[in-house]
Amino acid sequence: MTTLLTDSGAGSDANPIGDPYTTLTGFNALRRLSNTLRGTSSGANNGAYVNSISDQADSWIQARIASSTPASVGLMLRCATGAANGYVFQIFGGAPQIARWDAGSYTSLVSDSGAFDLDDVLYFEMVGTTLTAKVNGSTVLTTTDSTYASGRFGLYSFADTSGLDQLTAGDFGSGGAKPAGYYYAGGAR
Repeated sequence: MTTLLTDSGAGSDANPIGDPYTTLTGFNALRRLSNTLRGTSSGANNGAYVNSISDQADSWIQARIASSTPASVGLMLRCATGAANGYVFQIFGGAPQIARWDAGSYTSLVSDSGAFDLDDVLYFEMVGTTLTAKVNGSTVLTTTDSTYASGRFGLYSFADTSGLDQLTAGDFGSGGAKPAGYYYAGGAR
């Protein structure tokens, strides 16, 4: 396993967020505000992919919920650079969901009920065709889909009040292991 990206969220406020992020085609930009990564428009798709890392196949991404209103934030894998394609693990209406974007069209693959709070850690991985979503280290969703074989890491929001921080992402490489710990406000556990 190799960690390819770390972003604590800290930094000067910026709208749009800027490097190493590029706004997804057809989406609103993300911004850096008060040391969190969040959307610029409420009730609209906000998203960006990481432009500094090449396409990945078997990979993972995780981040901490950094807002007290986590209405709709998410982590993306296998994002395309030229169209709004890829997979997202998101909090949607307060519940966990894995969905697929196809040129801006949205398809829910699996969802469940649940509640989320400030400092919860979202984790999303895809190995082969299996997508797994975790919250604070516990699996909450799993499904399979073979539409996209590789792509970039990304972030998603449907609200301008929901934010993430402590972002890390990487690949499993050849026989790689999953991340050793999950980040919490007090550090890795």
